[in-house]
Amino acid sequence: MRLSNAFVWYNSESPVYSYLVELRKIAINFQALSSTTIVKLKGAAVLIGSRHIQRQESEDSTDGEDWHLEYSLLTPNGVAIVDDTIVLQHFCEAIFCAPQEDILEGKYSSTCP
Repeated sequence: MRLSNAFVWYNSESPVYSYLVELRKIAINFQALSSTTIVKLKGAAVLIGSRHIQRQESEDSTDGEDWHLEYSLLTPNGVAIVDDTIVLQHFCEAIFCAPQEDILEGKYSSTCP
């Protein structure tokens, strides 16, 4: 499943926002999950990642931005936890980043094999 640039992070109507709400619930109740479920999560594309993509010249930019966010559901190995904004600026098109929320970053790193 690939979610592409049609969503805004903070828009409570967007599927991305709704999915993040569910990921937060899982993160909060992570210790209640069975070990079997945790093993399944480690191999499944259930984590959302985002990256900045430069708009093509043919795309209309109604908001005046030259960049847009692309979202994707990925396995834990496909999502980077970015703590350095300088590195993010250099590699923003090449890597999918975890949401910058402490509770989610902690669970993203704990589900990595």
